[in-house]
Amino acid sequence: MRGLVIGCAICWMFIGNAVADSVQQGYEAYQRKDWTAAYDLWRPEAEAGNVRAQFYLSVLYAEGIGVAFSPDLAKHWLLKAAEGGFPAAQFNLGNWYQQGTWVEMDDSQSAYWWEKAAQQGFSKAQFNLASLYYLGRGVDQSQAQAIHWYTQAAHGGSKKAKEMLTKLGQPYVPKATPVGLVLPGEVVGAVSVKLENPHQKLKVDVSKNNKLAAKPPAENSTEKTLKTGQNVPFFQGGEWIMMQPDGNYTIQVFATDNRESALELQKSLKVSGQSATFSYSRFGQQWYAVVTGSYATLGEAKRVMNALPESVKRERPWIKRFRVIKEAMERNN
Repeated sequence: MRGLVIGCAICWMFIGNAVADSVQQGYEAYQRKDWTAAYDLWRPEAEAGNVRAQFYLSVLYAEGIGVAFSPDLAKHWLLKAAEGGFPAAQFNLGNWYQQGTWVEMDDSQSAYWWEKAAQQGFSKAQFNLASLYYLGRGVDQSQAQAIHWYTQAAHGGSKKAKEMLTKLGQPYVPKATPVGLVLPGEVVGAVSVKLENPHQKLKVDVSKNNKLAAKPPAENSTEKTLKTGQNVPFFQGGEWIMMQPDGNYTIQVFATDNRESALELQKSLKVSGQSATFSYSRFGQQWYAVVTGSYATLGEAKRVMNALPESVKRERPWIKRFRVIKEAMERNN
């Protein structure tokens, strides 16, 4: 699971009754990175049935901070929070089923949990659910339902949903009174979770319908000559990444909080495949990662990674799916 941390600052808005003091104190301890104190404050509340505390505990166990890393306990507490009606937990659980993280991959289960969160106004779940209806994955394909949920997500501020509505011939028309606002306890930013993709948006691949095909790279894309002498496109941004199939794998060779270091390493890579540097947020700070190659299967990616030069292997590279990276990039925008 190394390197699969996609972290962002978390922010809460409280409406109506205040969250128990100990839960809030635990959150403040979490912000200070005092993981043990956060655990000590959240555990009693979680055992007493507080869904927010249960969700927080699932984060700690998934990340292995303040407690021993435990997928089983992460799943235990996340399921309790989701069954208790907490939309952020329902959203996360839907992501797990979509990604196959510690559970069997199951589109219908993703749809089930995302719909529960979507019905509570959780815009990211609304967007993902709309995508399932559009693609007919886990649900009966329905453009009407896709438009409905894209519209709800757009009401909640989703730019991607507004773009999809426009491309589907249903331009977004804002309501006088926006709906889908932040609910009590809704996660505004993602909690750092040691998952392959804790808050994944389902990438809408509509190329099979001959619509919205990925744009080709600009003709003036900057190119650099690698030390091998081979001229390979050198992308400093996410153009190449966004063009790759969501299910393909890539090799992340480096991650740092220093942009120049990431770019310099990318330039010096002795590889023949295309590479890119992308930015994401981790614990509220900007980080930069370098990836190389696009592989249809995990086995192919592993073979290439094992054959990397020793200078690259020293950076301890690991394999990630492009849809995981795209989600991290989108959350960073």
